[in-house]
Amino acid sequence: MNILYSYTNCSEKKYRQLFGDSEKFVLRADQKYHSLLIKGFAESNVNVRCLSSLPISRHVKKQLFINEPDEFEGTVSYHYYKSLNIPILRQIMVFCGGFLNVLFSGKEKSYLLCDFQNLANAYGTLLAAKLRRIPTVVIVMDLPDFLSGKKTVQKMYEGTFKLADSFIFLTEQMNDVANKKDKPYIVIEGIADSSATLSDKTDLLKSKTGKDIVVYAGSLAKIYGIKNLVDGFLNANLPDAQLWIYGDGDYLKELEKICQNHDSIIYKGVHPNEEVFEVEKKASLLVNPRPTSPKYTRYSFPSKTIEYMASGTPLLTTRLPGIPEEYYEFFYTIDGDTAEDVSKALKKVFSYSAQDRTNKGLSARDFVLSKKSNLVQSKRIIGFIEKRV
Repeated sequence: MNILYSYTNCSEKKYRQLFGDSEKFVLRADQKYHSLLIKGFAESNVNVRCLSSLPISRHVKKQLFINEPDEFEGTVSYHYYKSLNIPILRQIMVFCGGFLNVLFSGKEKSYLLCDFQNLANAYGTLLAAKLRRIPTVVIVMDLPDFLSGKKTVQKMYEGTFKLADSFIFLTEQMNDVANKKDKPYIVIEGIADSSATLSDKTDLLKSKTGKDIVVYAGSLAKIYGIKNLVDGFLNANLPDAQLWIYGDGDYLKELEKICQNHDSIIYKGVHPNEEVFEVEKKASLLVNPRPTSPKYTRYSFPSKTIEYMASGTPLLTTRLPGIPEEYYEFFYTIDGDTAEDVSKALKKVFSYSAQDRTNKGLSARDFVLSKKSNLVQSKRIIGFIEKRV
């Protein structure tokens, strides 16, 4: 099988070249999602040609002319469009790059997978695919209403849906909003890294700190419930536990003041994803306090959910509507959106034995690696394409 993969991301090597020197280097959720999926295709011996405009701007890369060399990794190749690093001209050149690369992509039977969020690249590759009669699958990781507040731009995003033959959605609820013509679709809510290793669960951070370590790693934006987590943890009054927090956001200054007055709350800063994952594997509990009431939660599946579960450490999370029901037996839940609900849930979790909590975490890991790994999810997409597109 040959797949043309149209997106705004890049190889892992290129991503680190572009962003690795940043003091606050963070692996973006979309970069991780696409990278894992492409690895899965490669493991299935699928030929993948990635067509990208690169996730950059003048803020990231100062040079005027962008001319990054192609890269090759086994059955995967990465082609980055040449462009001028000037907003409007860049988008025109990206459109042309996408259009021409698909139009002259060769005579072999191919399929186009397209992340629609970069409009120039999406329209260029989708229009060329229509001319070539190449079957198209649009990957929808967010909805137009949440990508832009401008109706005109939202309509442009929706225009890419009309060009699609089928869809990959992040949640089942997305289908009701984006798939007006009832086209074939598949839900790929999350992807676990099949190569993720497991720490010796007898070597927990508790053995080094004397405390049960509760970890939150993600955005410190208040809208994601971080304040509820901190307040709930303090109210739970768990003398044998500490809360370690990783990330950045608008709650940071308030958090730093709290840390000065409470030894049980420790802000760890921003670290590369692989370093945080090592901490997650050795922690006692991982938490996601994201509120369930906002509309967007129906159309999102936090990438951290899969990462947390793959660590083998038990997870405590709110009951987000975008998470399929099959997941819930594998983690603990916060039944509400208040600090008091967080507090009650923490007390309940730590009332269980350490062995029970360990077993819960390991069962979650077994579930995501057997059902949601990048190899499993890529094979699901391959089967979907071959049968329906």
